[in-house]
Amino acid sequence: EQHNLFRSADGHIQALWFNFSQGWHYEDRSGIVAGVPPAVDGPFGYAFVDNAKGIVEQHNLFRTSDGHVHALWFNFQTGWHHEDRSLIVAGVPPAVGKPFGYSFINDQTNLLEQHNLFRSSDGHIHALWFNFQTEMHHEDRSTMVPGTPASVTDSVACTFLNGSTGLVEQHNLFRTTHG
Repeated sequence: EQHNLFRSADGHIQALWFNFSQGWHYEDRSGIVAGVPPAVDGPFGYAFVDNAKGIVEQHNLFRTSDGHVHALWFNFQTGWHHEDRSLIVAGVPPAVGKPFGYSFINDQTNLLEQHNLFRSSDGHIHALWFNFQTEMHHEDRSTMVPGTPASVTDSVACTFLNGSTGLVEQHNLFRTTHG
């Protein structure tokens, strides 16, 4: 399937999606689950397959006016859900930009992990990350390496298998005042 997400003027997360058996569809995803607050920025979507658990999920991330990172997420076993992910772990600062999400298999634990990145007002890159064994975590990734400069943009990320070390790597990318 292909999912094209966007935010409408009323702050709802909308989707135009396609599959080969039924063609194109439209959904107001904010209207599927009760109590979803309006988004103030465009959504970001990602999907994953957890073969060990037999789960396929899609997650639609967005930020609200209070700086919280929310997710509208779906799997075929339980349907649609809404989470305010900023409230799951204590001490998460408000986001000031658009969240970014990705997933990968952690080669050391063999667990599927989801990582939701966002920028805080001090320019730090934060991650809300989850696996099915230890649940949700929060990290201020800018403090993990001394001397990391402040970000002036939203972050993006990629994961890949490093051919020379055989390890899965995560790269969180952002722009600083130095360009």
